[in-house]
Amino acid sequence: MCQVQYSYPMRERVFTFVVTVLCMQSLAWAAPPASPKSAPYRFRNVTFIAGGFITGFVAHPAERGLYYVRTDIGGAYRWDRTKKSWQPLEDWLPFSERNLLGTESLAIDPTDEKKLYIAAGTYVNDRAPNGAILRSDDQGRHFDIVRVPFKMGGNEDGRFAGERLQVDPNHPKTLLMGTRLAGLWRSDDGGKSWSRVDAFPVQPANRIGLTFVTFDRSSGHSGQPTPVIYVGLDDPTNNLLRSEDAGKTWTAVEGSPEGMFPNHGAFSADGTLYLSYTDRPGPNGVGNGAVWAFSPATNTWRDITPERPGAGGEQRDHANDAGARHDSQGFGYGIVVVDPQHPQTLLTSTIDRWHPGDTIFRSADGGAHWQSLKEGATRDASLAPYLKHVAPEPPFGHWIGAAMIDPFDSAHVLYGTGETIWESHDVNDGPVTHWVVGAPGLEETADIMLLSPLLPDQKGPHLFTGLGDIGCYRNEDFEHSPVGGAMKNPELSNCDALALAANKPEEMLRVGRSWTPGAPHGAVSHDCGLHWTPFATEPEHSDQGGDAAISADGSLLLWAVRGGPLSMSDDGGATWRALSLQPGGRAGSQVLADPTKPRAFWLYNLASGALYAVGSDGAASVVSEAAPKGGRLRIPATAPDVLWIGNSNGLWRSSDRGVEFQKLTSVAAAYAVGFGKAAPHSSTAAIYLAGAIAGTPDSEPPDAGQTRGGGIYRSLNDGATWQRIDDPQHRYAWIEQITGDPRIFGRVYLGTNGRGVLWGSPAK
Repeated sequence: MCQVQYSYPMRERVFTFVVTVLCMQSLAWAAPPASPKSAPYRFRNVTFIAGGFITGFVAHPAERGLYYVRTDIGGAYRWDRTKKSWQPLEDWLPFSERNLLGTESLAIDPTDEKKLYIAAGTYVNDRAPNGAILRSDDQGRHFDIVRVPFKMGGNEDGRFAGERLQVDPNHPKTLLMGTRLAGLWRSDDGGKSWSRVDAFPVQPANRIGLTFVTFDRSSGHSGQPTPVIYVGLDDPTNNLLRSEDAGKTWTAVEGSPEGMFPNHGAFSADGTLYLSYTDRPGPNGVGNGAVWAFSPATNTWRDITPERPGAGGEQRDHANDAGARHDSQGFGYGIVVVDPQHPQTLLTSTIDRWHPGDTIFRSADGGAHWQSLKEGATRDASLAPYLKHVAPEPPFGHWIGAAMIDPFDSAHVLYGTGETIWESHDVNDGPVTHWVVGAPGLEETADIMLLSPLLPDQKGPHLFTGLGDIGCYRNEDFEHSPVGGAMKNPELSNCDALALAANKPEEMLRVGRSWTPGAPHGAVSHDCGLHWTPFATEPEHSDQGGDAAISADGSLLLWAVRGGPLSMSDDGGATWRALSLQPGGRAGSQVLADPTKPRAFWLYNLASGALYAVGSDGAASVVSEAAPKGGRLRIPATAPDVLWIGNSNGLWRSSDRGVEFQKLTSVAAAYAVGFGKAAPHSSTAAIYLAGAIAGTPDSEPPDAGQTRGGGIYRSLNDGATWQRIDDPQHRYAWIEQITGDPRIFGRVYLGTNGRGVLWGSPAK
């Protein structure tokens, strides 16, 4: 039999008891909080390998093996030639700076291999703060933050466009930044200060704005600002602007294709500007696209599109005919890349070509002839088995918006997808290429839930994980991506809930969302997650996922469908019945089995703060209507009668089974909270907290529009005092989930929004 350490994005609470006892306990909590001491920890990733959208590469032309990659929500990385892995560059960001994990653009100084610039910011909506330029003089080991008065969209549509941020190759103190909402900006002091380029024309009123900036280095000479500059815009008519006086005046370049806009512009050594086009920003919803070559010397354009969208897979031979157009699915072109050593060698990628799937085209003659790399490619996914999904072989890729040709080795190519990086060392004139997963060290998953079970025989996995986009996992080896990939039958995209029966741990359930319309959205397991049986039926709106729980004896399932009914099954999902109590809107509810009763549950309404006890017959009784709102309910495995709720305003404890919650005076904010094994010679569960402790600078009320900061802490005495277990280099910005391990004292697991799953243990 086993108890479970619950750490989901969903939970509950319990009944009332003796008020005088609560009052006595509150005396200890009312004492002034002690300043947290440091308890050094070492954090490492639980290995999955990538798991998110790769949006851009930048290689330094002067140092072999120095290249960077950007992701949409997981920050930027630098390749380490010695360790042969990607090194994260933004783990130092605290929670209050989590918006900066989204990477809009990267820029290097081609004359100084030490300098790196990151245009950082995730969203451009009204709630998002402005972005920043991160400046580094040591290849991203340390950064200065330069605040800018505009927003960036590292996770917005069109996020693979670029590069929007560029260093003038002839005058490296000058940088230009093309923004989504605020036009063109300029710095003349190496990125320390910025001003708007007022001469730049008014940009289109959309969330894409300026898509790239590129300097024509050959138009100038070292020591003086480059005269000729091109900027791409999301404008169906005037989508390419040029300046011939270093940005003082701008004119539209005539002859560019209408009805589309360029995502990328790349100069070759022979002076040709190559551009890739889509009709929509992507990475989804693209219906048309093209690849064009522009010769500035003659002001002439050439359509060099490898395959016209809608041409039914027919490639174009530009040396002989213009190609045909047939009825077929549309798509666009995500990127165009020029080989620095061979100016006629190009790569371009399709994007949003779901059938027959995206590919990369290669040309060795400036776009006159093209060859698709997909058909002759062999791919080794052994580093990240989840990439095979439900197919025997991994796809060539989708959302191919990033690619790189090594400046020192033309046959060495990397390209990014919506899930990973693929790498080859034999991309040349032959039809066959070999690819391996090229993302060691890069972990970009968005983590929905963590489960660390207290198994009675001390055997079995210490961690189960539920991730966005790539499914549910049983993590038995933290050093390697799970050999079986994601849980199958069905394989979910978003793993919303993964639960285990407290008194019968071989019984489990999981629910979530799927890529495939009509596919199952939930399943049960009778062997602790090794094999799964899909539910025979599902409640209404089950395709939206939601939260779910399995009773302590494993006999009942409860599913709070997101935007749908609260439903119960007593036959393993063969049938479901809707309960009279409903989740209450798309904000949803957390559901959790009561570990002290074999066939009972808790339901916590996030929006209202109402807490309910749900019996085996589906009847619900109100336990409290005044629990803290907008939080997450947690129940320690070693103290199942005590309920905890953490939210952005603090941490609350209830020892009367949910009737009344008392706030801990020591905690100012609890963005995530979980529990682990007690310290030696103690019976009190360790508490792990991502949040802010009272009396520290992070506890001060935030400025308007900002978020209170925080750190990672643990308490070994029920929250009376705290120890800080992160350090200035390891904050991990956006921690969504946290839990301790109930079998190993001191071990803690972190679920982030963009930097994957991490596990930590006391530093020795």
